[in-house]
Amino acid sequence: RGASENYIKEYKTGFGGSDIATDRLVANYANMLLKAISYTVFSLFKLFVLENEFKNKRIQTLRYFIIYIPGKLVKRGSKHYLSLIKNYRYATEFMKWEQKLIPL
Repeated sequence: RGASENYIKEYKTGFGGSDIATDRLVANYANMLLKAISYTVFSLFKLFVLENEFKNKRIQTLRYFIIYIPGKLVKRGSKHYLSLIKNYRYATEFMKWEQKLIPL
């Protein structure tokens, strides 16, 4: 029971699951469905890609490590690459995550 309460709390706080966008039923249903899908994709990402220290982190913490990465997007030819700063503390973990996601 305690674990399911934590999942619900993460859905509400991390993905805005407690917010109601409009007063229209169909719009609210679509909004809730998108949030539920994003929560499920994130849970699968945690399950299959993340390791050890990051596997039990919540979305608020992982946003800091995954989304708010100091670096810049570089275009070489027709491809884009993320160039991380040299002293990024979790660069090796980020590269591992990226390599696990490439086959998908």
